[in-house]
Amino acid sequence: MAGGRPEPGHVEAERLFEGLVRREGAPTRLGVERLAQAHPELADSLHGLLREWEELDGLAEGGSHLGGLLGGAPELDTPVGEELAPDAVAESDVGAYDAGPRGPEALLQRLSRHGAPASRYRVGSERLARGGMGSIHKVWDRNLNRWVVRKILDPAGLGADPAQRERALTRFLDEALVNARLDHPGILPVYEVGRTDDGRAYFTMKLVEGRDLRDILTSVADAGDDSWTLNRVVGVLRRVAEAVAYAHSKGVLHRDIKPANIMVGRFGEAYIMDWGLARVGDEQRPAMWRATSARPVGDEDAAPDSLLHTYDGQILGTPVYMSPEQAEGDVRRIEQRSDLYSLGAILYQTLTGRMPHVDDGERVGPYEVLMRSKRGPPRRLGELAPDAPPGLVEICERAMARDPEARHADAGAFAAALADYLESISKDREEARRQARRATLINEFLMDMLAAADPSRARGQDVTVGEVVDRAARRLEGDAAGDGPGDGPGDGSGDGDLDPLDRATLHGTLGSLFMGLGRLERAERHLTEAVRRHRELLEDAHRSTLHVRTDLGVTWRRLGRIDESIGELRAVLALQREHHARDDLPIARTMENLAYALERAGGSHLDEAETLLSDVLLARRTILGEDARETLSVSSSLGHLLFLRGRDEQAVALLEPALARLERRGDDHPLTLVSLNDLAVALARLGRLAEAEPLSRRALRTKQDVFGDGHQETITAMNNLALLLMDRGAHAESESLLHEALASSREHLGADAPLGVSCLHNLGLVRGRRGDEAGAERLLRDAVGQAAAFGPRHAFVGRFRYNLGRCLQRQGRRADARAVLEEALDELRGSRDEEHPWVVEARGALATLTAGDDAPEA
Repeated sequence: MAGGRPEPGHVEAERLFEGLVRREGAPTRLGVERLAQAHPELADSLHGLLREWEELDGLAEGGSHLGGLLGGAPELDTPVGEELAPDAVAESDVGAYDAGPRGPEALLQRLSRHGAPASRYRVGSERLARGGMGSIHKVWDRNLNRWVVRKILDPAGLGADPAQRERALTRFLDEALVNARLDHPGILPVYEVGRTDDGRAYFTMKLVEGRDLRDILTSVADAGDDSWTLNRVVGVLRRVAEAVAYAHSKGVLHRDIKPANIMVGRFGEAYIMDWGLARVGDEQRPAMWRATSARPVGDEDAAPDSLLHTYDGQILGTPVYMSPEQAEGDVRRIEQRSDLYSLGAILYQTLTGRMPHVDDGERVGPYEVLMRSKRGPPRRLGELAPDAPPGLVEICERAMARDPEARHADAGAFAAALADYLESISKDREEARRQARRATLINEFLMDMLAAADPSRARGQDVTVGEVVDRAARRLEGDAAGDGPGDGPGDGSGDGDLDPLDRATLHGTLGSLFMGLGRLERAERHLTEAVRRHRELLEDAHRSTLHVRTDLGVTWRRLGRIDESIGELRAVLALQREHHARDDLPIARTMENLAYALERAGGSHLDEAETLLSDVLLARRTILGEDARETLSVSSSLGHLLFLRGRDEQAVALLEPALARLERRGDDHPLTLVSLNDLAVALARLGRLAEAEPLSRRALRTKQDVFGDGHQETITAMNNLALLLMDRGAHAESESLLHEALASSREHLGADAPLGVSCLHNLGLVRGRRGDEAGAERLLRDAVGQAAAFGPRHAFVGRFRYNLGRCLQRQGRRADARAVLEEALDELRGSRDEEHPWVVEARGALATLTAGDDAPEA
């Protein structure tokens, strides 16, 4: 053989020899002799091939996995999917090769007989990379007419030390052999291993047209590349983790997983690259020494994830992505979960925009990064990426646990966790699409009702929202002609295009609309039907089911069914916390409405109500900000509760800034009106009547414009203004307003509505102020009698009875007054704190009565 060219006839001898290997699994002397007798002109070549086979087969048994390259070592012929037995893949350490030239050099001589590669590969103008051991080129494979990648070892850059050159050659060939053994879509296939005319080793691999993940993450961080969303990067990382899991199943550790070693193709393919530091089997492979740049991270000529190697080979990998055990240099502890840590470090960089242990814009060398990794974990994700999806944060923190045992069980479990996250996102998107479709359906349904409303029925006036909702309810309930009473849910035959879940959604929407209109009986019927249908079609813990159940609980509270309201809202809150712990706003809404129900229950429930509202206020300030309507609503509600608990100054301190912020958003929003009303009442309680009156008048005027005269909000504002005018001595106007409010409540809310009973009670107070004690007593007794239906612990009952007792006291009926006041004090203590002004007043009145003194009027 001369000049690297094969001897005449040698190619034919190789063909015959390889056929023998395929037939018999391994060449035998008897088989080779039969071939030599049949082809005497090739006898020398055939006997030479047998000798080379026996030599290289011995090398494989001695510990190298080079034997697999020759295609005939049966002990390396492991079926795909099975673990490599310890004796099937020999340990890949440098020392496993024979120290003499028979090891890798023998392989190169074997490869040289295939002929000069110059005739097959044409080197393109593009050099893809260059390192200390060689270079990577894009070359044209003339035999198969395709571009491939060729990696060439350059001995000139390895120094003169023969042992060092031997180690370099071994590591180079090992990389090719590791790749060749890993048959997975996420690992590049090796096409050929060979030797150039000038004796340099090379191997060729698939060419991937694309970008590495380092480039992608940099472009996202620096330029905000919109084409790469968080979930798209997570999808790439999941596929890489699956490839790593496959390699681990074959007994191969990568040991240098980093963004620069992950290639993403133009069509979404993801590959884990560069297996040059891989370890096969259970023993560590010492690393050859290769100098790294001393320039700090961030220099334009130094890659920010430069490799860090030590002279003795105990530390392999890249510091910023290196597990703590790898950073310690304890090669015995480096195992599959070390690769898993590196995957977690890439996810960390994806979420934060920076590498672990390197601050934004910081210039730090690899050894400093290594020391930081040894000292402790990088900065917390919650600090650097507070808006990161909690599911991904949990996955990342687990993968990067300092203790390997605390990490995922393996790379497959890590990939599965990412897949579960992406699937949950997909489910959320699908649910959002369904909700959007239903929202469109509801909008079209109600718009159709609005368009179909007969203006003649309104006698030339504008068609009201209530009329539209009534018509929609009748259509849903099955009266297609629109003339039925619509008193209860029907079978929905009036609109056959609706599927069962759409119909359930519409019942919930109509219930919510009726609740907003103050028509609570109609609201309850539709919401009860919505809850029933949602439970049949979905599950108790589904978000839509919980939403309509919350609305039903709110409706029961407004109807005065406090115990039922509290029970329903407690059940909803428990399911939300168990199944939707991260749905902060729906949980806050339920907590807020539960607090309102507890407030109505009074007594010992008030502490819990205050705690709930304080927690909701903090959450909404954190999530939505100080000026959000939802935040201001809770601030106003907490102020109202503090007012009810007799802490008027604290109430005003919350209500005044809330109202100022709300007014900047517009007078007519319901939240603004509620705050106006609450602040006016609190100021009145503090004796600041001149400040309270204009607020109270504005609240009434705006509520009349927004809600109309028959709405409970308007009646409440009328009632509150009347009390304020009574305290200011405007008795005639106060009494007139109360008569109007009482009549409106009885007409629109029912004869026994709590608001109407309150108006009746307040009429009694005004009559007393005007000197008509007999008329006052009659009205107050009626109010106490009707309020008894609210329950013995309702705050109205005790307060109404207290004022009746004071009326009797003013008439000189001391014994009757004392009996009524004692009962009133007991009732007030059941619904209010001991230091509440109402309780304090009742105690004082009883004490004065017992002492025989006339107490001033309440």
